[in-house]
Amino acid sequence: MKIRRAPRVLLGACLVLCVSLGLQGCDEGGAGSSLATRASSAAASSSTASSAKASAALGRAAYGEPLAVEGMVFVPGCSLELGPGATCPAVADLLVERFEVSRGQWRRWLAEGSAETFPLAEAEAWGVDGDTWPATWMTLEEAEDYAVARGLRLPTACEWLRIAGGQRGRPWPWGAGRARAVANTLELGLGRLLACGTFERGRSPEGVHDLLGNAAEWTRGRVTESLAARGHRDGALGGSYRTRGRPLSGPTSEGGLAYNEQGFDRRHRAADLGFRCVAGAEEYLRSQASGWSRDAALLGRLRSVGQSWGGAALPLLERLAAEEGAAPGLRALLEGARR
Repeated sequence: MKIRRAPRVLLGACLVLCVSLGLQGCDEGGAGSSLATRASSAAASSSTASSAKASAALGRAAYGEPLAVEGMVFVPGCSLELGPGATCPAVADLLVERFEVSRGQWRRWLAEGSAETFPLAEAEAWGVDGDTWPATWMTLEEAEDYAVARGLRLPTACEWLRIAGGQRGRPWPWGAGRARAVANTLELGLGRLLACGTFERGRSPEGVHDLLGNAAEWTRGRVTESLAARGHRDGALGGSYRTRGRPLSGPTSEGGLAYNEQGFDRRHRAADLGFRCVAGAEEYLRSQASGWSRDAALLGRLRSVGQSWGGAALPLLERLAAEEGAAPGLRALLEGARR
């Protein structure tokens, strides 16, 4: 049976319309939540003056982002077997931002004067309408500086493969089979970035968006030794709107596996190269929980976060919540995960 392709112009118009109608995308406040989540969060934190004040402190990063964990998914750790030519240590439990860092977030970072080497003309050329698009054009060091200031970091290449491919090594972020119109890759024919989270069907089962296409993502380290042979210590994974959609890994003629990996110099800049932030789950929760408020509304929001993480987070949360003097926020996360 022949399947007719929709005209590219029509497809592009539909995507732009979807974005304008408010499909899920990067939160300009840095939490990365959907429009509905942001509305709910605003209602909860404005119920009383005290809860609004606590909201500003809860999960605060370098420049006042409330409830950072609301924009994160829990990805349980596991060992990875990648086959010959690739080496990965076991990956620990991770908290992963649902969306790539947006232009709006990066602009605020520039306003702090913290990225002195970034070409300001590039950010000025973005325009105000693209704040929900992924930020690009930063070097690896600039991306790392941004992440560290928020108490986060960049994923290693092995962690990125775990996030995108799951414990069993899915060939595609969304599942086992190739799909159409689920990612902004070269085949789509738009030739430009789109808002973060435009393709709901392209997210991973855990809820991480845009792991394939749109903007490639900086990672620390590399997966294959072939990159090292070409002099690349670091690279990027996932491809972009300028590359064809490829599986996360696939067989080679030599009997090994090839990965959707590109090697770059740490000083490399590109219009289709961005990043997302992660954190070791235990380390991050320990560092943040002691500063979380006991406000009932905020604890309720943490329960919702725990519920979204589900049973995968239970072993870690049960251990942390059982420790003497455990913060109420950790117990709230546990209560939510048990629902």
